[in-house]
Order: sequence, then C-alpha cells, then structure tokens
Amino acid sequence: MPSEIVQFLLELLKLIVALATQLLLYAAEFGLQFIILIVFVALVGLFLAPFETVRWWMRQHEDTSATAEQIPQQVQGVEQFQHALVQSHADAVLIYLSGIGDTSGDYEAPNEVLFLDQLQARLPTTLIVRDVFAFSVAKRGLEKSTALGHIWSWLHEQKSSHSRTAVLGQIINLRNLMQVLVSADHRYGAIYSYGIAEIIVRFMLRRGYQLGSGVPVILLGYSGGGQVALGAARYIAPTVRAPVWVISMGGVLSSDPGLNYLHKLYHIYGESDKVHTLGERVFPGRWPISRKSFWNIAKREGRITMVDVGPIGHNGPNGYLDANATLPDGTHFLDKTLDTMETLVNAMRAEAHAATSPSAA
Repeated sequence: MPSEIVQFLLELLKLIVALATQLLLYAAEFGLQFIILIVFVALVGLFLAPFETVRWWMRQHEDTSATAEQIPQQVQGVEQFQHALVQSHADAVLIYLSGIGDTSGDYEAPNEVLFLDQLQARLPTTLIVRDVFAFSVAKRGLEKSTALGHIWSWLHEQKSSHSRTAVLGQIINLRNLMQVLVSADHRYGAIYSYGIAEIIVRFMLRRGYQLGSGVPVILLGYSGGGQVALGAARYIAPTVRAPVWVISMGGVLSSDPGLNYLHKLYHIYGESDKVHTLGERVFPGRWPISRKSFWNIAKREGRITMVDVGPIGHNGPNGYLDANATLPDGTHFLDKTLDTMETLVNAMRAEAHAATSPSAA
C-alpha cells in the first residue's frame, strides 16, 4: 500500500512538471501576459463550470436544490414522444460522444468523419447516433449559444488555422474539460448526467429507437466523452430498459455511480496514450486504496475490461483515429481501432441476443 501511494505521488509530480514546462514554453513564445490570461480563464472557467448545469436544472424543475437522491432515476417525459416515430429495425444502437475538442453535435473533425463512416459500414445493422454534443445540458452547441456563440465560433476558426493565434482554440478544450469535471463531481454530476441522458434518449427516439424493445445500447465515448458516457448510463439504462454498455476510447474516467447500471465497461487504451491515465491519477475513487469505490467494486466483479490496442497515442498523428500511422505488423492505427470496435460491438449484440432468446429463458 505505501508503495502505491509513493507511485501515485511520483506520477502527480511528473504531471505538474510537464504542465509547468508547457506553460514556460508558451510564455517564451507568446509572452507572460498570455500565460496570465490562460490561467485567469482557467480559474474563472473552473468556478463557473457548474452554473450552466444548475441554471438548466432550475429552468426545468421546481425543486432547485435537488440532491442526487431526489433526481428522477430515469429520464422523464419521453414515453409519448416515441409513439409518433417510425420504429427502427437496428439490432443495436451506438451513441458516439466526441472528445473535449468538440464544439457542437453538428461538427465532426475529418478523422472522426472517416472513423464513424467506416464503423457504420462495418456495422450495417447498428444504428449509430453521432450528433450528440457531450459538453452541455442546454441541448445546443457552443456556436449556437445566444450570448457567446460568435466568440466560440471565432475560437474554433483559430483552432483550425495554422496561425500564431491557433493556440487560443485550446480555450474550447479547457471549457469542455471543466464540464467533464462537473460530470465527475459528486455534487453536480448527477444533474449533469441526467441532462445529457435526456438529450441522448431523445436523439435515440428520433432515430426510431423503441423504449422497452430490449435492443442493446452502446455508449462510445472518446477522451472526455468517456466520462460523460459513463455518467449518463446511470439514467439511460433504467429508461431504455435494455442492456447498456460503455466503450471508452482513451477515456478519462472517474469512479462514477453509472458503473452500477452498466452491463460492462470496455476501456480501450493505447500504450502511448498518456491522457487516459489522468483518470486513475486524479480521481481518488480509482486509487487502489479506495477498495469500496464504484470503480474498484466493478473491477473486482469483472465488469471492467481493459483493452490494450498497442503503441497508439491519444489524438492527432499517432492517435486512435490516425489512418496513416501503422503498428509493427503493418496495421493502420485507425484500422486497429475499427477492428477492436467491431469485435466488441458484435460480441455485445450476440450476448444481448442470447440473453433474450427463448432458450435463455
């Protein structure tokens, strides 16, 4: 046990040194004023992050001081909504939640477009929902927000450019990272997860999913989207009344209560991905000493499977969605990710079918 604590402290020290080094590099290139601005934005963002979630809850519900126990255990007001829709004949539904670089459900990075298109081609009978924005309970993307939409749009343009101001686009990542922390927070996480679950369920129903049909639901979260998917499972599973899985692709995951509602969690990680390890470092519920946490209980019960995909990084070149980089055996990183996803989804579909077949009864 002491050796585990020492190892954690060493990893935390490495993280702090790496962050300080990056800030010094930015200071050398852009000046100290820029660093002061970024730190100021980070602190303000951290302070304001839960407000959007709380404001949304106050507008939706009379009880503005609801605790996690008082929040409905399943998404409300969707039973009638589905009756006006044509039923889908898909034998599984997969909801994709992007990482913290996302700005809206309408935007997909080119590598995500390629990934999702090819995944759909490999899984033709799976309904893939790909336009959910994981980092706002307000049912709209950053660029469609009434007050600051033009600012977020400008920042997104800078992020996609090759100018010196491209680094300002990281403010989007910072803002969305704060929402990931809200999702993982024991005070606000339940409200945030309920709000995201409501959005996901409505998007599923619009695509023809039928509540109570038993069709399995798979939440695929990339990076910060992994934590959001894990939290939302807490309310999606009781609502759809079907088995729910989460696939985390390099996800930064906490010890979330959503683990108690999952059939299973598959965490895909690359050996060169340092981002996904943040979850096990910064969230105490994932430390080995927290033996009674949701994470460690699920791990002991075999409901968490870690899937090593080789020397792959987190994003960009050499990341999970890189179509050019190759593994030692010649397999492209993107193909390795797709092969893994296809195998997991087919296994989930088969397991769900076996559980509902007459012979299983």
